[in-house]
Amino acid sequence: MSGTLAPALHVPREHQSTFVPNQLYTIKFSSVKEATMSPELEQLVSRAKPGFNWWRLGQLLNPPVSGPKGAFHGPASLVGRVYRVRGTRVRYRFDFWLPTFESKAGFHFEVGPTYLIRGTIIGICDFEVEHQQTESNQHVLVEVPERWRGRFLHGETYKIGISAIVKKEMVLTEAEPRLGATWDWALVAAWIDTEGCFEANASHSTYRVSIYQKEKLPLAGICAFLRANGVECSVVPTKHANPRDSSKLCHGFALVTWGPTDWRR
Repeated sequence: MSGTLAPALHVPREHQSTFVPNQLYTIKFSSVKEATMSPELEQLVSRAKPGFNWWRLGQLLNPPVSGPKGAFHGPASLVGRVYRVRGTRVRYRFDFWLPTFESKAGFHFEVGPTYLIRGTIIGICDFEVEHQQTESNQHVLVEVPERWRGRFLHGETYKIGISAIVKKEMVLTEAEPRLGATWDWALVAAWIDTEGCFEANASHSTYRVSIYQKEKLPLAGICAFLRANGVECSVVPTKHANPRDSSKLCHGFALVTWGPTDWRR
């Protein structure tokens, strides 16, 4: 296989709070050995092409240790370093590596749903943030509430208390007269084709469908129809750059649905 794969070294989760970003450290290797791959992985590597997802291969070779599935049984606490985010307004946020956050919280995020994370930055303020887990997302971001940003210093560490992690739910009904349409599979498919996108992952046998709109009402109707037919979904607020003026944000809503699929059909 041609090309060079640059190795990535991850700091053990129990020591991450002691490191400072962009600093130089001396590393000593006690041993280097070849990783044992299954025949399936060897075949995958032999067929690798430019642009191959090497991060995913690393996961297959060394599967991350995830927290237990099910409800959050907190409270939990962890220490994080706050970072200043520059933009039109200065913001501060904590950036936690997903496996570390799951281990400390004793909770596993499922791919697809949107979660509400509530807690306290000890001695300063309470917070509530949203987190949507995807297959590639390995970070949990905690944004500092606007009114408390002046209390934080870039690069300093703070103790975070997690009091609740719950799925964000919407109560919807197909009987709502304001939905303005009688939804069926043909109409939903037309909306996906014209207003949304479909992403399929053959290696995981999963799919993800997203539909974006400025108004919430039509998405609520689609979501009610899908849930009535046994398809899990959610409607969440979104914001993206204005195509006419990149310095401004457009606010709207997204319907997101996901799940497994049988690629043999």
